[in-house]
Amino acid sequence: MEIFENLMIMKRLLRQGWVRAGIPKSSIESLADHSWAVAALTYLFVHLENDLRKSKKLDTEKAILIALFHDFPESEYFDIDKSVNNIIESNRLNEFLQELEEGALEKLIEKTPNSLRTLFKKILADKDSEEYHIARIADLFDLLIQTRSYKKKQFLDENQFEAFQTNAMHQIKEYENQFFFIRTVLEDFNQFS
Repeated sequence: MEIFENLMIMKRLLRQGWVRAGIPKSSIESLADHSWAVAALTYLFVHLENDLRKSKKLDTEKAILIALFHDFPESEYFDIDKSVNNIIESNRLNEFLQELEEGALEKLIEKTPNSLRTLFKKILADKDSEEYHIARIADLFDLLIQTRSYKKKQFLDENQFEAFQTNAMHQIKEYENQFFFIRTVLEDFNQFS
């Protein structure tokens, strides 16, 4: 199957934001490393959220699959460092990245066995579901955890660390009124060192 090559790319491709930040290449996580961590966090967050809800439980499998494959399109176009935002106007960049991701998704779907194409498209294209947003929160928490790890190893200076932490934390807090689990996880995270 052609899709195997994309899986291998995910294992080899270093996250470009960390390359740009000057992290030693031997310490940079791959897209597969990151996707696994996001999927594991998503699993935990879905269970925490479902325990706090009285109704409308989240679909654990769907959330984990979204998390596991959330960066899969990058195996087609490779990871683009978000610092290009300094070069291209934000709206134009967002439009370009959306077009790039949609094109990559179509190529990936063509490589997927016929019996899985509909499911695969549904999982990767569903950006309105609560499960997608839980995976997005897990993605941001993984960023917070990774920046703390790199800071401890002195791979990030204080300004870099603060920029990553502030941006991720701001995006997470936008979800506080939507998901019950966030406050508890943020409290635990702030005690984590």
